[in-house]
Amino acid sequence: VSWYFSQESALQQDMRTISVSLYSDSKRLESILTTVARILAPITPEAIQTEKPKAIMEYWGISKYPPSFRFKANVMIQTRRGDLDSNTAWPYLEVPPDGIITVSSRHFPDYILFIENKTTFERYSREIEDNGWIFYTNGFPSRRWQTLFKNIVELTPKETPVYHWGDLDEGGYRILSFMTNLLQRNIIPHMMLHVTKNKPSKYIDLQSLAKIIEHETTPAIKALHKEILQLMESTKEIPWVEQEALPIKPPQ
Repeated sequence: VSWYFSQESALQQDMRTISVSLYSDSKRLESILTTVARILAPITPEAIQTEKPKAIMEYWGISKYPPSFRFKANVMIQTRRGDLDSNTAWPYLEVPPDGIITVSSRHFPDYILFIENKTTFERYSREIEDNGWIFYTNGFPSRRWQTLFKNIVELTPKETPVYHWGDLDEGGYRILSFMTNLLQRNIIPHMMLHVTKNKPSKYIDLQSLAKIIEHETTPAIKALHKEILQLMESTKEIPWVEQEALPIKPPQ
């Protein structure tokens, strides 16, 4: 941890390279991951502190294989070797985040959509053709990704609607809350509350969802909280729905 914070900038390195550098053993860091994550937890955002060690480490930019930044948007990416026009990529563009210097655009989107689930992002990128900008968050976005997300949102007019499509569970709602506070915009939940009659594998406690977002003050999250409270008048829990099982629909 001391070594990490002695670095000049936010890291985006693979875990085994770091482990060899520190311990001369490529797997040593993985074996003490729980301990390292426990040390980092108190200085990690509260929404992430209760996540598994892997998620805490990924927030700090350290993972077994650093994830690439995946997006479908009409933007220009300045890299160390020149510019990439992402509008020509299909179904999306994938770039290592440390290879991105700046993001710019001369065209504004109709909306921005952040998607937590990789399968859903893959499907959305292939099935929906419109003027939206779509970004994969990889769960809780790491610190490096957060900077990119904030810069991208700031490119657009304040009236551009920003949506988040996360899982219908406590983790998904914590990420929704995290993204709302990170971007300081009225993040609109997309398809994040479903009532189905299908027999589920488990149920979601409504009170736990309501508690996660009860202190959020943006109009969209307050509306979601109100909807949950209304549901609680007739039931304490709702069937859990896998995001992969949902149809791909753009925001209305």
